Amino acid sequence: MKFKNKRIEELERLVKTPVHTTALVRIRFPDDYVLQGTFAALDKIENIYEFVKEHLFIKERDFYLYETPPKKVFKDMKVTLR
Repeated sequence: MKFKNKRIEELERLVKTPVHTTALVRIRFPDDYVLQGTFAALDKIENIYEFVKEHLFIKERDFYLYETPPKKVFKDMKVTLR
């Protein structure tokens, strides 16, 4: 039986875990229309708001984005997707 150092075990575990570089974001509108976009993991929430605004018919319409479950509204525009 081999004994391993905890740091070596942690490093091996980190090397084996996949690194997420992109995020697939789906926005469902009240009429069941789905808007989907791919963003980098380091993109900010602000970029998603801009993406949605580009695809709205009325550009000035107010909206907010949230994730579920549980419902968490994105208020800080500088937070990244990671």
